[in-house]
Amino acid sequence: MKILCFILFILSYIGGYPAPTVPNEIGNIMIVMYHGLSDTNKYDRSSEGFLSDLQKLYDNGYRLLSLHDLIDGNITTPAGYTPVVLTFDDGKQTTFSLREDEGELVPAEGCMVDMLNEFCEEHPDFGKAATFFVYGSDDTFKGAGTLEQRFAYLLENGYEIGNHTLSHANLKNLGAARIQEEIGLLDQRLRLQCGEGYLPRAIAFPNGERPGAENLRAYAADGECNGEAYHYDWALRVGESTVTANPFHIKFEPLNVPRVIGADESNAAYAVHDLGYFLRYYEDNPEAKYISDGDPETVTVPKELTHLVNGEAAEGMGVRVEVYREIWRTKFVGNYSIMPRA
Repeated sequence: MKILCFILFILSYIGGYPAPTVPNEIGNIMIVMYHGLSDTNKYDRSSEGFLSDLQKLYDNGYRLLSLHDLIDGNITTPAGYTPVVLTFDDGKQTTFSLREDEGELVPAEGCMVDMLNEFCEEHPDFGKAATFFVYGSDDTFKGAGTLEQRFAYLLENGYEIGNHTLSHANLKNLGAARIQEEIGLLDQRLRLQCGEGYLPRAIAFPNGERPGAENLRAYAADGECNGEAYHYDWALRVGESTVTANPFHIKFEPLNVPRVIGADESNAAYAVHDLGYFLRYYEDNPEAKYISDGDPETVTVPKELTHLVNGEAAEGMGVRVEVYREIWRTKFVGNYSIMPRA
């Protein structure tokens, strides 16, 4: 590992990698939240804006990771790069729909899945992954094919489906029975509609609102409805709910996972929730973001940051912690770099 750190540092000087390139696998990981396509709703994105986001992520050294892999701590991001997770809420038609083409069901031209597929084909090293959080709407991914066929296309093409409650309910205002009903009934539908063997593993709180009373929040993970139990590993919010979405961080909370809004408005009202804001922040402060060592079986961190590592969580995921010597930061050519101290 010491040799790898030294090689990556030297490459940062000659332009082979973006600085910093020494691993920091306790840094922040972004989960980006999108909805659909429009020019009027602040939670939607224009087609041009969405493609611009993908290009900026790619150019700035981010690589796609599935939410399920992040949940498992299976971070397969290449060395020197940063994982990013894409999520899409509400099952909108502009997010994904199917059309018939010579007897085959394919994504409708111009929907977000169509654009994402095309971008990933043109940039194969970007990866290909996303999670779609749906609720019990009759118009979910409205278009050709049945709902089962729409889900099948997503799952067969490397995407994931998650729970967004049955009626897009604001869980902040509900009691225990209603919370379990909202999550449990949709869970039962999804397991049936997604096909045998598929288990949705994450829930996204509608409107970013988790249950109001602290003693009710555990129902996001485990509950029972109509005699059937459900289980979810993570629950996602909006904004800086916790310090990070890094599952190895000592302050990580699986039922309070933050997401950033897929937008670039950067105004005082919600700049800290905004993808454009965070891309600029991490460009100016690259030492704050996750930098992969390329080995999914290790969590590699500088000695001075080991107090931030949840060793028990890492061990539970079958991942060992690697520590290298303390780091010092030097600013050069307008960027920050990190290198092992001699």
